[in-house]
Amino acid sequence: MSERPPQRPEGALIETAQRSLRIQVKDAAQAAGISLSHWRQIVTGCQAIKGGYKSVRAPDGTLAKMANAVGVTPEELESAGRAGAASALRAIKDGLTRPPGPPSAATPTASDIPPPPDEVVFSHPVELEIWRQHATTPAERADYIATVRVRRVATELRQENRQLRAEVRELRAQLEQLQHQNESTSAIATPRGSQ
Repeated sequence: MSERPPQRPEGALIETAQRSLRIQVKDAAQAAGISLSHWRQIVTGCQAIKGGYKSVRAPDGTLAKMANAVGVTPEELESAGRAGAASALRAIKDGLTRPPGPPSAATPTASDIPPPPDEVVFSHPVELEIWRQHATTPAERADYIATVRVRRVATELRQENRQLRAEVRELRAQLEQLQHQNESTSAIATPRGSQ
């Protein structure tokens, strides 16, 4: 039976980002457009096969989609030794899902993009800009907007959590100070003979 290969650096990076955002693995996989089992194989760096394990290395495009789904930066991918995936992620972030170059007949231009339907409500200015991306389909734009919203909410929640923790620390310090003052006042007010 073959030994389980170690987790690849990019797998550890993706897993850490996914956990820090507290996104469920199935949701992250869905946002990246891959199956849950494929996500897990890439993150762990292996696939269970009869008699052992097989090493798994994600293609650059797939890894870039995963990184995009959990907020990993191109620089982090480069640090993990995946420069090709970093380039693919930059293209995704720039709204280029097709190779750069002159627009072909199949590639819509900005004037070809219909305005968003009336039922689409943008909660942030960047969402309208995402909708206007000319190199993606309406479904890709909607998925990306949903991912951006999840990230924004996660960031806001982390900031709120930090603020609440700071307030709790401050209140605990004030409580300790009041308890110390109360003990000092009690010691002064108690006559020596009654102790």
